[in-house]
Amino acid sequence: MKDRYISYLAAELETDSPLIIGSGLDENTDRDILLNSNGDPFIPGASLAGICRHYCLTDMGQAWVEEMYGKMNAKDNSGKSSRLIFYDASLTVPKSAIISGRDGVAIGNDRIIFDDKNGVAIETDRTALDGSKFDYEIIEAGAVFKWRLELHTPTTNGEAIREAPRLFKALIDGFNNGEMRLGAKKTRGFGKMKIVAIKWRQFDLCTHLDDYIDFSWKDTQLTDDAEVINNETPLLKSTRYITRKITFELRSFLFIRNLVTAAADSEDKIVDAEQLLNAKDELPVIPGTTWAGVFRHHCRRILKQARFPDYDQVLNKIFGNVVPGREKHNKQISQILFSESIVNDAQLLTRTRNAVDRFTGGAGDKKLFTGRAAYRRQGQSGSELTISLKADMANLDLVKKLIDSCLEDLECGFLTVGGEASVGGGLINISDKGEWA
Repeated sequence: MKDRYISYLAAELETDSPLIIGSGLDENTDRDILLNSNGDPFIPGASLAGICRHYCLTDMGQAWVEEMYGKMNAKDNSGKSSRLIFYDASLTVPKSAIISGRDGVAIGNDRIIFDDKNGVAIETDRTALDGSKFDYEIIEAGAVFKWRLELHTPTTNGEAIREAPRLFKALIDGFNNGEMRLGAKKTRGFGKMKIVAIKWRQFDLCTHLDDYIDFSWKDTQLTDDAEVINNETPLLKSTRYITRKITFELRSFLFIRNLVTAAADSEDKIVDAEQLLNAKDELPVIPGTTWAGVFRHHCRRILKQARFPDYDQVLNKIFGNVVPGREKHNKQISQILFSESIVNDAQLLTRTRNAVDRFTGGAGDKKLFTGRAAYRRQGQSGSELTISLKADMANLDLVKKLIDSCLEDLECGFLTVGGEASVGGGLINISDKGEWA
């Protein structure tokens, strides 16, 4: 008998941040969530296998990964079957996931405008690229999926008994520490998962063949003894990033527009735009994409003023880069991760602003704007931003110094988050800058 041991792992994957598993369709947005025949989102086994394989490759090498995950020779269609079997992850409770929309825009670097009056070229700030406005669907944090994994071990030595719990432990740690993430925009706060409710079972087919034949995935046939897995030393390292946790509060108000859905205030008055909220708790959100844009833009300004050589190329390697229209051929993955921040205890207030006609001193014609922003509430509890850097990245010391400078300027009010900075918006008070660990 080839397979001496077969091991099963059943757990729950809970989204700790929004998740994007795209379907390739664009019926509702530019990127719709993948749904099953019942209209519920799910995570394909191929996606789970892919992220786990990539995570193992760093420590274990190509030969081990091909032995464990299988391989295919494209030239003659020969290959080796995977010893790991990943099942699709479906919702533990149907219709329990919240799907909402987000929007984004690709931003270019400085642009040059020619001043006809003075006959000089003026370099302006970064602006949105033409045709780069897009929207997409997300699965909000809090969705719980059933995760099932199967491992076939053909050897009969003593290490074979420990192989499954050691590998399972490594993959569980990878998800829980945030170093293994699912879906799109993983470096911008999306796709962070946590694993709970772990159950597993292992069969020796030479002595328990009948039990294996009768096995099902029911909880009654899986052991609750997760300590066997938790006590094992994992196969893989769990510290590939250094992380810094920053605690902050609003100093003024926050206005990051939600442009996907129409908004109404408590009196059902339609507003032109409102602060982006998470759909689950309806709390204000600062997306990881916003944090990344704020820090990247400010780092670029610092390096440019310091006349740092090739600063755009350096920033592309640190923050990532995609050339529009050639994403598959000109893409650099970000080596810095920004979390999504939930702003605690803020209050949403609706206000109407208008442009003033300088000739009459009255309101400008058709220039009223009603928005709903998140304002600072007295006694609010701190909100968190987590920044992670690859421990082996180039220019690590430089990046640390740049992050320090950005945090100093945030605290001093020279750097703001979100819109309406010219009228006092986006000021942040940092109560704890944290330390790299």
